[in-house]
Amino acid sequence: MSHTDRATIALRRTVTPDRTNLKTSVRTYGGLEVQMVDLRKLDFAKYGLRTIDLKIGFAPIGITGSATPLATGK
Repeated sequence: MSHTDRATIALRRTVTPDRTNLKTSVRTYGGLEVQMVDLRKLDFAKYGLRTIDLKIGFAPIGITGSATPLATGK
């Protein structure tokens, strides 16, 4: 897998903010379960970048090399 492919896969995600309760639901390509990020637990008074560990356990299996064409019915 090329660097471009990895970057493309890493960007496949769904983010749904809940501004009222300060929570964000996140689902990434690398972990298909929906995970909740509670923004109230982050210290925004500190300067710098914050990172959040997400569960990642999805690893698709490539079948392109072993795939066979479907029957055409003829």
